[in-house]
Amino acid sequence: MADTELHAKLDRILAGQAAQAKATAELETAVGALVQGVSGLVPLLGTQTEMLEQILRAATREPPGDMDLTRLLTGLLAALERIEAAVAALPAELRTAARGAA
Repeated sequence: MADTELHAKLDRILAGQAAQAKATAELETAVGALVQGVSGLVPLLGTQTEMLEQILRAATREPPGDMDLTRLLTGLLAALERIEAAVAALPAELRTAARGAA
C-alpha cells in the first residue's frame, strides 16, 4: 500500500473517530438534560402522593367541627392542577434543554 493510500485511510479513520466523539458528546448532553428533567419529577411525584394521601385521610374520617372539608379539597385540587401543569410542560422543557445543550 502506498504512503498516500495509507494516509488517506488514516485520515478517514480519524474523521470517523471525530464524528463519533461529537455524536457521543451530543448524546451525553441530551442524556444529562433528560436526567435533570426526570429528577425534577421526583419532588412533584412526592407532592402528588402526599396530596392523594391527604385526600384519602379527609375522605375516610369525620372532619372536626372547625375543619372546612370543601376548602381543604379545593386547595388539594388546585395543588394537583399545578402539578399536572408542571408535568405537562416537562417534555417541552426537556426538548429546549436538549437543543440548548447540543
